Amino acid sequence: MRVDEFKSLVSQKGGMARANQYEVVLPRINNVDPFDLNILCKEASLPGRQMTTSERTIGLHQQKVGYGYAVTDVSMTFHVLNDYGARKYFETWQSLVVNPDTYDVGYLNNYAKSVKVYQLTNGKRVFGIELMKAYPTTMDGITLNNEADGIVELNVTFSYKNWRRSEEHTSELQSRPHISYAVFC
Repeated sequence: MRVDEFKSLVSQKGGMARANQYEVVLPRINNVDPFDLNILCKEASLPGRQMTTSERTIGLHQQKVGYGYAVTDVSMTFHVLNDYGARKYFETWQSLVVNPDTYDVGYLNNYAKSVKVYQLTNGKRVFGIELMKAYPTTMDGITLNNEADGIVELNVTFSYKNWRRSEEHTSELQSRPHISYAVFC
């Protein structure tokens, strides 16, 4: 492949996808608006999918045959502000899964929500993934240390039933009139 062909292809397809331009849309939990968390998301991953197979032998020939697929958990990292709103939000969400006071287990339909991650280009959504029936299964502990400029971060891992490409990927960023949305670039 020549350099000119590569440049032409990149130009035809709208440029290279940049990992630092994305948007995360989290659900409202107990009337808590997650918009600030959407801005504070430092890192998010798009899910993968692994085909599950079994060996099939016919005569002397072995062949892998697909019978389903498995999805991988998705992790996100959030900057934590002094009000610890990010941690409180995920604690509240996890308490819908298992109440930490009564140990009652919630119903999946009450805590499993849609979580969306969009790839952005020039402030527009160009690709999106929806995690269906997602909920935070792991909220890592927060490490405090003596670094002068250390910033507290919270890592959260989500499990979900399945994922699909979001059909809303051609729309504009979610926004509020009084908040300018931060695009990660």
